[in-house]
Amino acid sequence: MSEPQVTLIFGDPYRCERALAARHTAILTEYTDTERHTLFGDEFDMPSLRVELQSTPLFALGRHFVVRHTDAIKETKRFAALIKRELPPSTFLTLVAGELKASNPLIKAVEGRGSVQALPRAKGKGFERAASKILTEHDLNLTQEALKELLTRSGGNLLVILQEMRKLHAFSPKEVIDERSIKRLSFTAGEGSIYPFLDRVGEQNLPASLAALAALHEDPGRIFSALLRHLTRVLMVRVLLDQGITTTKMATMIASPGWLVRRLIIQAKAHSVQRLTAVLDLGIKLDLKVKSGGIRPADALLKLILAATTPAPPAPEYARRSQPSRATID
Repeated sequence: MSEPQVTLIFGDPYRCERALAARHTAILTEYTDTERHTLFGDEFDMPSLRVELQSTPLFALGRHFVVRHTDAIKETKRFAALIKRELPPSTFLTLVAGELKASNPLIKAVEGRGSVQALPRAKGKGFERAASKILTEHDLNLTQEALKELLTRSGGNLLVILQEMRKLHAFSPKEVIDERSIKRLSFTAGEGSIYPFLDRVGEQNLPASLAALAALHEDPGRIFSALLRHLTRVLMVRVLLDQGITTTKMATMIASPGWLVRRLIIQAKAHSVQRLTAVLDLGIKLDLKVKSGGIRPADALLKLILAATTPAPPAPEYARRSQPSRATID
């Protein structure tokens, strides 16, 4: 038997899906009429699964049990003991999860009797290459601006890019796809992407920030959290700029593609480290107030936007001296 009976696949959703598809194809090579049963870690019944795994298939040569969201299983040690049991020869079990810590009991349990595939997210140039490969596989022709827009909207998720490529292929299989088409057809169309809003705040453009915010139809709490993360990344870039780090090295250090780093550099240059630190300090305090019920998320968001886009006051040593009134001179 070439394919292990038990396999754990975890990490990047896109890479996990490809690995799962390859494994199921390999199983079908050995057992052509294998039945596939999909379960979910946050809702399946463990005793029932134990019975299913130990039974012999009646109407097929093989069975392939796929447990998704394995990282959501609460009784991890109990489940680890379950998968250590011997399985009928034609029964296969695949566990799919997001990020797992090296200390997770499932990793050790599967290593003892099967295979573990750790598939981390593609970052920086690796993400761009993977996205370009998906583009080539779907025979789509995107302009450079359109590709950048799609990468921005994907949030670094290759699985989202795959889904969008399939949709774009259905709408425009032979046409050159421009940036306007991406904005019209991509998954955020109709609700507006949050990224232009984040960029306008990072550029200290208050009118444009408020206009972009008005186009969003998203929970204020989520926008607040996204803005806090964005400003944190701008601060990271500002610190690295002050240290003379190159754009290429910076992209590796913050795990972001080069084109995004260049965009963040433009925003970082509009701020000082001290200014960004003060804004983030306010953001953390506002976040605590929101979570304790001391302020509404929408109000906290507006305060954070104003703090990030209002030019810093002049330092005390450069403050203009007050002039005596004309009445005093006379």
